[in-house]
Amino acid sequence: MWPKIFNRQSAPVSEAEKFLTERRYGFEKQLDGSLLLDSWDFSLSGKGLTKLPNLTNVVVRNHFNCGDNELTSLEGAPTVGGMFLCHNNKLTTLKGAPPSVGGEFYCYKNPLLKSLEGTPMQFLELVSDLGTFSSWDQVPEKLRLSPETRERMAREKIEAERQAIAQHVVLQKKLLIRRPLKLHRQ
Repeated sequence: MWPKIFNRQSAPVSEAEKFLTERRYGFEKQLDGSLLLDSWDFSLSGKGLTKLPNLTNVVVRNHFNCGDNELTSLEGAPTVGGMFLCHNNKLTTLKGAPPSVGGEFYCYKNPLLKSLEGTPMQFLELVSDLGTFSSWDQVPEKLRLSPETRERMAREKIEAERQAIAQHVVLQKKLLIRRPLKLHRQ
């Protein structure tokens, strides 16, 4: 009998592979496990999505469009080489967006956004209801962090100061006074 050399069981299929296969999107699995789309553009626009499927290991060569949905976050977004469109949703955060996009980042018509926290740090142009910017350096400091993040950072700073004070206590042992002290006037 010949030794069993090949294991015919297939590797587990990721959520992204299943999603792309069910919708007949062609892709090539890379050595690092990422999925490179055959198509240059990838659109999930107007699909009634409330959340993105986990596409974090998907690479879109050009444009990705998840606009005109009901999304509240961009968790699960793919890597995008061109334009990223997430306009006209119910986004409350941009967390989950890729760290950079090769083109424009459109997140306008998301009235619940109070900051640009989570926005890619590199883009050709950022278009939002909070302003249009051609680089992250142009984004005003007050828009870079959400009010919740600012509040959390303030709490953390106060706690760090409390801990620092506790570590610098002058008296480390209890002070016992055996007889009452008498104070004399001079």
